[in-house]
Amino acid sequence: MLEICEREFPEELKRLQTIPGIKERAATSLIAEIGTDMNKFETANHLASWSGLKPRNDESNKKIKSRSITHGNVYLRKTIIECAWAASRTKEQIQ
Repeated sequence: MLEICEREFPEELKRLQTIPGIKERAATSLIAEIGTDMNKFETANHLASWSGLKPRNDESNKKIKSRSITHGNVYLRKTIIECAWAASRTKEQIQ
């Protein structure tokens, strides 16, 4: 997968690796799961919802039914969560 990304998407692969917590393996996984064309997502919330990281808000008559995360792309969600954990443990965090 790394060879394909280096050949087909070298600029995107380099840009993703500038984000704290994302290295080669995570960058290739993100490219594989999301792709490089972000036009299919209208907003960042659409991408979060598609990955399953947007919490549901099921509330009726002040009774909360569920606050769990929604169904979504399991592999993408796991990759993003791992990257977030790695970024939270780096010294060069962006404030």
